[in-house]
Amino acid sequence: MTMNKDYNQLLEQLRAGEITELSIEASEFLEFQSIFHAYEYRKRIKGQAMRGGQIIYRMVEN
Repeated sequence: MTMNKDYNQLLEQLRAGEITELSIEASEFLEFQSIFHAYEYRKRIKGQAMRGGQIIYRMVEN
């Protein structure tokens, strides 16, 4: 059983600096991607692909 994540809340925490990165596993990607594309500040967040399909999202420095 997988635990549902509140991706909007996690993206807001990332933007606010409450967390420094957001890790998304390959199994979560499709669900996360639709929310990420609708997120207002997505252009300020960059994802880095890792081995095994994991993606680490971080805020882009100005």
